[in-house]
Amino acid sequence: MKRILSFVLMAVIAILVVLSCKREPAQLVPVTADVSDIKCNSAVISGNLTVQSEGNFSRSAVLYYSNTENTVEGLKSNGSSKTLTLGADGFYSETLSSLSSSTSYNFVVVAKVDDVEFVSAIGNFTTPAPPEPSPVDLGLSVKWASFNLGASKPTEYGGYYQWAGTKNVSDTSISLEWTNCPYFTRSDRYLKYNTLPFYGTVDNKTVLEAMDDAAAVALGGSWRLPTYEEWGELCNTDNCFWTWTTIDGVNGFKVQSKKSGYTNNWIFLPAAGLRSYDYLYDAESYGYYWSSSLDTDSPDYAYNMRFDSGNVSRHDYFRHVGQSVRPVSK
Repeated sequence: MKRILSFVLMAVIAILVVLSCKREPAQLVPVTADVSDIKCNSAVISGNLTVQSEGNFSRSAVLYYSNTENTVEGLKSNGSSKTLTLGADGFYSETLSSLSSSTSYNFVVVAKVDDVEFVSAIGNFTTPAPPEPSPVDLGLSVKWASFNLGASKPTEYGGYYQWAGTKNVSDTSISLEWTNCPYFTRSDRYLKYNTLPFYGTVDNKTVLEAMDDAAAVALGGSWRLPTYEEWGELCNTDNCFWTWTTIDGVNGFKVQSKKSGYTNNWIFLPAAGLRSYDYLYDAESYGYYWSSSLDTDSPDYAYNMRFDSGNVSRHDYFRHVGQSVRPVSK
């Protein structure tokens, strides 16, 4: 009997030891979410997830944002989302890109510690209108913008835009494919800007209308994308010097007028690369700039201007990829 009692006593002591070592559940987890560095197409959301209990807890957090939803459930159900990377101290910082300019957004961070959910306060910010570039007169048929669409100075890459698309698609979490190419459907192929029945609905539109011109929509006035011919005028070495250079650490071409009375005027075209699928390709070494002109022989392509350090030429490219836009005006 004594042996049995001794065994039971030891078992009870062992259970008490285990219970005394059991981790308490997470208590009061403040989740903060603040916005900073708001630009016309981007903003930075940062904050902390702080567990105020000792022990090892599984932690995760998701940022939800929307320009239409203003409740936690609405943001979770219908908003865009970003899974956050949490530091050892619970700090996170996430850049939202591909935002629309002059638009109000709501956002919230939903965190989980083990299986318990914690929610930040709903935040709000409004993106400003894109800065308007200065028109640079090179003595040609149109004036060229001093910087790319979506940029605020000549050395910034600016946004990336699909042909006939007006939304900045810089965010590499957005996969640029035929399925989200403007005016393309799997069943009917192209519904607009098409010259051949094989490619879909024929409307014989060969130059972007203002409603589908990213520069016209964003900047208004007489700003628009340059045509294939206007790019040809700029690329003509009888009209301009093209010099590969680096300005403030950014590679690209300085394009300076040769026209009498305009030789002090120049623009800089950064080598911003292009966006396709979920990648940014060729940044720092190549530039790809859309024209407003359709390739009428292959309407799944539109014309562009592209360059590397040794070549400048006009080509065509698939309409679904994201390229730079350098506006022109009267």
